[in-house]
Amino acid sequence: MATRKPKAQSPMSVVSVDFEDYFLPADQGMQLVRIMQNAVKCRSTFQGGGVNFLTAEQPKLELKIVTPAQVRPATSESEFLSAF
Repeated sequence: MATRKPKAQSPMSVVSVDFEDYFLPADQGMQLVRIMQNAVKCRSTFQGGGVNFLTAEQPKLELKIVTPAQVRPATSESEFLSAF
């Protein structure tokens, strides 16, 4: 009987945008950082009779490549929230 080779796991990453972290495949994480390098923070305001946007500095970006041993799902929402 033929045995299947285990599927190679694609590299994973964590992208940090300011103080929020996002877990996604490494190739998509690199794309996200490339795109966000051109972004600036903004806030909407309703002053002046319509929607306007105030811009500020660029967000802090960081890309980390992670191993499967570094990742596990949170067992509850309270565990996830207590990690902060």
